[in-house]
Formats: sequence, structure tokens, C-alpha cells
Amino acid sequence: MSRSSDIYGSIRIALVDGDRAFCAGFSSKLRRSRAVYSVDEFNHAEDFWRASARRMYDLLFLDLQLPGTDGLSLLSMLEKRRNKPRPIVLTGVEDELEILKAFRRGAVGYVLKKELHQLRDLIGMAVSDGAVVTSRIAQVLISHVISDRQVARPLSTREHQVLELLVSDLSTDDVARIMGISPHTMRKHIRNIYCKLEVNSRMGLAIK
Repeated sequence: MSRSSDIYGSIRIALVDGDRAFCAGFSSKLRRSRAVYSVDEFNHAEDFWRASARRMYDLLFLDLQLPGTDGLSLLSMLEKRRNKPRPIVLTGVEDELEILKAFRRGAVGYVLKKELHQLRDLIGMAVSDGAVVTSRIAQVLISHVISDRQVARPLSTREHQVLELLVSDLSTDDVARIMGISPHTMRKHIRNIYCKLEVNSRMGLAIK
């Protein structure tokens, strides 16, 4: 028996959506699926934040467009909390930038409300540590990866050498001395590396 089969009926879900009618309808659908143990509804991120400090949830279904604190801000807040629920964005927002922001802030799934199908499988995949995306969102993510590859500018051999030294916690003066180049040339290499890798700090370089 799979892990997802074992957990059905024991899952605690929080739903945060400013649309009260949708919230009520989706909660009812979750309960009818018999895949969950409980569903708590919240129309504001602030209400969920207070409740989740006292009660544990396995999954969080979250709209991005909320009154008060928005969904992306709530995702950022959750990144700092231990024992947080696995957040799945459930929204009508299809903007590529918003989708990428949501994943970068810790979302494990992104589901469009108009593509909400096979609810039981979706819940099982999310609880079993899988990423949850609908077909439209998958297309957006794939297009973004392809676009990134097409515009990527390769580093020169010299720039690779500078980069390796930069991320080893050496100062820029130390790197220039080791490379045998002037501070002016060093700054030029750094500008080129930042531009090609689309970052603006040494921390960004290390992460990239």
C-alpha cells in the first residue's frame, strides 16, 4: 500500500481564500472526498496565521489575492515557521511572474481554480512530498526554463576562475591579487559575471 493511501482520512487542511462562496464550496468538496480529517476556512491571511500558531495543518490551500496580507506575503511568513503546512496556491492568477514568486517562496504546488480536478489524487500527491501543478502551470514553468536556457550567456574561462574565487569568501582585492589583474579589470569581470548570471550580489552568485 502506498504512503498516500495510508494518510487518506487523517489530513488536516487549512483553506485561505477571500471569496467566501468559493471557500464554502471548496471546503464542502474536500469533506465529501473523504480524503481529509478536517478543513478549516479562513478569509484573511491574518486569521490563518493566528490559528496556525495553535493548531497543526498538513496542507494549506492559499489564494494569492486576499484582503489585507496577500498570499505571497503569507508564503514568505511561513518560510520562517517550523512545522508549517505544505502550501499549495489555489488561485485564478496565471501571471508567470506570480507563479515563479510563489514557488521561490516555498509553495509546493500551484493549481488554477478552473483546472481543479481529481482532488483526491492531488491531496495524496501533496502530502506525499510531490509537487502539484496543473497542465497550464506546467506549460508556464517549462516555457520559463526553455527561455532561460535560450538567453543564458556562458561565462568565459577567466570569468569562471574569478567566480570560483569569489564564492570562496575571498575579498575582491585578494581575488585580483591571486589572478594577477588590476582592480579595474577585476571590477569589469564582476560586472560581466553579475550580468550573465542575472544576480546583483555575492550571495546571489553563491546560490546560483
